[in-house]
Amino acid sequence: MSSLPQTRQSNLSCPAWSLGRYLVSPPFTSPAAADELKGFFDSFIKGFDSKFDKVRWVQILSIIAKPQTPAVALDLIAPFEEAMSGSRDAKFLWQTLKGEKLTLSGDTEAAKELLDNLGSEIEAAYEVQALIQSHFHKTKALLWKTLSRPQEFYKSSILYLAFTPLEAIPVEERPRIAFETVVSALVAEEEFNFGELTQQEIIPSLEGSPFAWIRELLQAFSEGKFDLFDSALAKNKAQMDATPELKSAGDTLRPWKRSVQCDQRVII
Repeated sequence: MSSLPQTRQSNLSCPAWSLGRYLVSPPFTSPAAADELKGFFDSFIKGFDSKFDKVRWVQILSIIAKPQTPAVALDLIAPFEEAMSGSRDAKFLWQTLKGEKLTLSGDTEAAKELLDNLGSEIEAAYEVQALIQSHFHKTKALLWKTLSRPQEFYKSSILYLAFTPLEAIPVEERPRIAFETVVSALVAEEEFNFGELTQQEIIPSLEGSPFAWIRELLQAFSEGKFDLFDSALAKNKAQMDATPELKSAGDTLRPWKRSVQCDQRVII
């Protein structure tokens, strides 16, 4: 490939060179490079699949598939299904990747069936790697988000965070993940432990971001103080109206959450 730097080509033959690291560095970081990335995979990387640990190979497939359209990504990963079936964790990771691409393609019915069955297998399995659990719960959260099911989205997001070290989450992605997790807890029908949510390592990532305001609502709910709640609502009304999930919750958000907090106070 003419645009591939010669120094990088030579680095690929070096045992110390991380192929995964290479594939997420220039010139492949731009979505516009999707065709080039796939071409490099087809012409060079694909021939070395048997040389890699199978879990690592699925990770490489995930990198190659990320900038592709869902249809192209599904075609790209399909030929490796049988090879990955020989390794339990690689099979789990491959099926998770397929579930992600099915969700992104709009085939949520097939994605849900696949991920529900996979979830049962993972739950029944012994010592599944945290890496696999992390990717599975992140993908399940994506499915629930696509289906507009905030309660399930919240549960999957919390499990994703439980299996994922903060440093493994790209810095630029942390504020949005924190924001979406908080919003789902606020609008879900089931009551969640807001105090526990405030202790999640990812929550401080909201500071300095466009989503920082949501912490005021979270704090009000976690403390169960009506004055804080009313103040947070009044102060952040514009941001709430700009957040579809919160806006659609409308008038039901205030009395329902208040009654929960009141019940908590009585219990305490």
